Amino acid sequence: MTVLSNLIEQFLESLRTQYYSENTLRAYEQDLMLFLEFCQEYEGVDVVEIELIDKLTIRHFLGMLLEQQQSRKTVGRRLAAIKSMYKWALRQGITEKNPTLSVPLPKEEKRLPAYLDPDEIAAMMELPETETFIGARDRAMLELLYSTGLRISELASLTYGQINQRQQTLRVLGKGSKERVVPYSDIAQHWLDHYFSKRAILCERSAIKSGERVFLSSRKSPLSVRQIRNRITKFLTAVSEQSHLSPHTLRHSFATHLLDNGADLRAVKDLLGHENLSTTQIYTHVEINRMKAVYQQAHPRADRE
Repeated sequence: MTVLSNLIEQFLESLRTQYYSENTLRAYEQDLMLFLEFCQEYEGVDVVEIELIDKLTIRHFLGMLLEQQQSRKTVGRRLAAIKSMYKWALRQGITEKNPTLSVPLPKEEKRLPAYLDPDEIAAMMELPETETFIGARDRAMLELLYSTGLRISELASLTYGQINQRQQTLRVLGKGSKERVVPYSDIAQHWLDHYFSKRAILCERSAIKSGERVFLSSRKSPLSVRQIRNRITKFLTAVSEQSHLSPHTLRHSFATHLLDNGADLRAVKDLLGHENLSTTQIYTHVEINRMKAVYQQAHPRADRE
């Protein structure tokens, strides 16, 4: 009979011989000792034989963690540690069964996308110093991202030939080389025009060739995705204290504000370039949460505690 505490000790020692980092070893030990303590209480014994442990034991352990409101990411990590130990024990011939095989890793919660409200958007647009080339460029990028919901990579690769200024549309090559046409606003056109005038001065010529990248650095080279991300994130963090802010926040804001104002979900899907409607439906969760908040605030019989 193999005792769980001995198995854990042997497994951790094998990890040490493989030169795992101290942080990794500490995490494995913490997760496995927590599992041992649970099994001792679950089986009502101090010495737990691994033959007593089955998939129901594992499931009850995960259930306890979730009841303690541990995140699904943490629960998944703890289960992964147990799975690793049993795989090792099988290879070593210590056990012939693995009760974790039919226990899947818990799916992580889908984090609702961060987005700005219209007042925050308006405040952010006023931040760039538009009398300078960099400020004019940044304002044009902000307006275009919010006006179209472009991905940051799509903005970085945007060429002059993809812009139809007469119709105020962009021809965008998105994921999977799938092309879509996206309209943009009069305000975005105004700031594009302003940027193009500053760009002409920088490049010492007014004409822009069709294949040229739209957004340049002050050294006249195309901006990279990383450079654009850093610029946009700077403005986002100046107007919002939310976590997980990135240029994608403007894409989320674009979609959320369209749906708030009655846009059709399928139309928003096409504007965003999503392959499946289910990807776009996360924005309906944002709206549902907002409606719940309004209900709790306004309904006389709502439970406000």
